[in-house]
Amino acid sequence: MADDGSEYSALHGRYHPYFRHYLEAFGYYDIFLVEPEQGRIVYSVFKELDYGTSLLQGPYADTSIADAFRHARGMQRAATAVQTDYATYQPSHDGQAAFIASPIIVDGGVEGVLIFQIPIDQINAIMTSHGEWEKAALGRSGETYLVGADATLRSESRFQIETPAAYVAALQSAGISPAVIERIQHHASGIGLQPVRTPGAEHALGGKSGFAMIDDYRGVAVLSAYGPLDIHGLEWGILSEIDRDEAFAPVSETIGHIAIHSALAALVLAALATAVGFWFARSVSRPIQCLTGKIKQIGEQADLTRTIEIVRRDELGDIAGELNKMFRRFREALQQIDGSSTRLSSASVSLSEITEQTRTATGKQQVETDQMATAVEDIAASSREVAQTTSCASTSTK
Repeated sequence: MADDGSEYSALHGRYHPYFRHYLEAFGYYDIFLVEPEQGRIVYSVFKELDYGTSLLQGPYADTSIADAFRHARGMQRAATAVQTDYATYQPSHDGQAAFIASPIIVDGGVEGVLIFQIPIDQINAIMTSHGEWEKAALGRSGETYLVGADATLRSESRFQIETPAAYVAALQSAGISPAVIERIQHHASGIGLQPVRTPGAEHALGGKSGFAMIDDYRGVAVLSAYGPLDIHGLEWGILSEIDRDEAFAPVSETIGHIAIHSALAALVLAALATAVGFWFARSVSRPIQCLTGKIKQIGEQADLTRTIEIVRRDELGDIAGELNKMFRRFREALQQIDGSSTRLSSASVSLSEITEQTRTATGKQQVETDQMATAVEDIAASSREVAQTTSCASTSTK
């Protein structure tokens, strides 16, 4: 309160602490009271260059605070408000400022206009996660930012905050005007200055929501999620983006891990398969070798009376059982053959005796035959003599 004894100073001393506390509690940049007739700012918490000037005829009549005042003054209902977009405001050191204005209605008439100046810092803190992008799951290159209807930033770029030199170089590579880049460097801010004319921004400002892989305002390939914002008539777009390479890095890393784990699993499975195969081969080959050895012994010794001991209840056991059956049948057949041979031997002895008797009889018959032949020869000689005698008789008779 000024010590001039004026009514204004007394009122200011009475109410200023409440406004200041309200400003600090809710984080506003400034709070104004404007009388409706001439549009003069009659109260301001910080009393910068706009304090005491007219928003209708003064030096800031063409600024966004004046637009907010004129719209609010024309409202006839309490609890209504109008908001302006962010724009450069010279009384606030050419910083970006937006204003919310609401009429003060008393007995149905507008007695004044209450205006709040919205600081950009609060929005930046929200959009940048208070500078802790990685904790907000945005990684090393992700960011979320706002774009105004004029296709310029409404919140700071992460890259301007973290790496301003690289940020400027990226804007230069993207073809941004040198004059715009100079102003961004001068204000250390791209709000209201840096253009964002990407497909994601165009779709968001056009009222569309979606997700796409695009090149961002730096010309870098990113994964972009976008959507519109309608705040008291402000047509803004909100975008959340992350560099494509970083976004796909977990996929590549996962594929690498999968490949490594698959290789290890394959080696383990191969070793396990080898061990199981070796065990299985031995479990199969050993009984087969044993069975083969016993069969070989039986073959070498020609002893079909031996049997193969069956100690298994699987296919090899079945084979051993069938072999034992076959050997038994062989023994039975050999026994039958042996009996037949014995009988055949007895028959052969009898046949030999008969053959000897036959040979003796044949000898006797041969002697008798020789005697008969001698007799026949004698008869033949006698016959010849008779014939001669008969011939002589015939001659004599003739």
